[in-house]
Amino acid sequence: MQDQFSWDEKNGWAIFRLEGKLDIIVSPRLEEFINQVLKDKDVKGILIDFSRVNYLSSAGMRLLLFLKKRMENKKCSFGVFSMQENILNIINSAGFDKVLSIFSTEEEAVQS
Repeated sequence: MQDQFSWDEKNGWAIFRLEGKLDIIVSPRLEEFINQVLKDKDVKGILIDFSRVNYLSSAGMRLLLFLKKRMENKKCSFGVFSMQENILNIINSAGFDKVLSIFSTEEEAVQS
């Protein structure tokens, strides 16, 4: 199975773009991908594009919290943007909207 992620850099942010599900199968591969990208990079933070994510499991939510804490420990920022309504409902019902930086658009996230 081919992983559906890519990344680019904009204004010092590492922006990761996902497609499909962020579940117990995909989460460890995404974490590994992010680790590889950031290994030799100096970025001000990570942004994750959720515009093409249609499913978020508890494993995916754990990864988001882990990445947020990891970035905070490095004095960097972490945020997500362009969440579909069903994903945003999951985030809100779990209370993650209180701890994650959630932006409507990529432009809004990059300007933060």
